[in-house]
Amino acid sequence: MGIPVCKKHIKFIKYSIPIEDIQQKLRKSIKIKCKFCNRNADYFTLAMPKASALIGLAEDLSGKSTKNLMNIYSNISRILHPYGFVEIRKEAVFSLWARDFLNIMSEINNLFGFVNQSRSSSNNGKPSRELIDKRNSR
Repeated sequence: MGIPVCKKHIKFIKYSIPIEDIQQKLRKSIKIKCKFCNRNADYFTLAMPKASALIGLAEDLSGKSTKNLMNIYSNISRILHPYGFVEIRKEAVFSLWARDFLNIMSEINNLFGFVNQSRSSSNNGKPSRELIDKRNSR
């Protein structure tokens, strides 16, 4: 569900749900304390999945190293707050996002081989015949 917080400790109202709303929908009373001060909680702030856990899962599923992907994630973590870019000029945000997105997609493709590594446009970004055959043989 998320992290219970009181009105004093709520930081991300956009990503939070008032406990009253949940109680009305469930028709059940919820008594829970704020994670930070032990007062009665007023909101649940939605939890985000841990990227490092997802990267670890990708390594386990693919059987390949995710060191490069973890390095990219570490670099992104330095400039990206979980709920948005902070202290970056508005004009630079898209460029940074696009660069990081392409790096991440490249690493994911290296892990799982979704698209042929050929630089020619002959396959138009579609999976190679070899990959399709490999998938069908599973």
